[in-house]
Amino acid sequence: MELGSTSMMPEHSQISVGITLPFAFPWEPSSKSSEATAQRMVSEYQLEKGKRIIEYTQTRYREEAKTIKKQLSLIEQRLLPRAKETMKLVHTIAPRDMNSLQDHRDAMEAFTDLRLQALNLRNRYEQVASELLKFSENKDAIYE
Repeated sequence: MELGSTSMMPEHSQISVGITLPFAFPWEPSSKSSEATAQRMVSEYQLEKGKRIIEYTQTRYREEAKTIKKQLSLIEQRLLPRAKETMKLVHTIAPRDMNSLQDHRDAMEAFTDLRLQALNLRNRYEQVASELLKFSENKDAIYE
């Protein structure tokens, strides 16, 4: 670039050269490392959360299965035999009046209600067992 002369200054020339240099921010590598560490920690947290949810679900299903099994055992071993004996006893009594007919009906209904309740509990037990098998490592194992 040439500049014109003036009465006070003589004519002179000037050359400009421009160079673009990348500017490295010293905190940039540190921030990427911190971001990666944060992402790793979030992933580990999510993994741990998933594990705890699975453990909680398994424990809940196991406890429910135990409870159902106890109820089913009580019905099958104690209540059904008693209801069956009551039904047999009432069946041998000749229906003479409305009270004996009502006793006969109540005994028959109690026995069938208990059997229905046992079937419903068995059905729920099988559902819980199938849910537990979803979490089992050995898919061939049957929950007892």
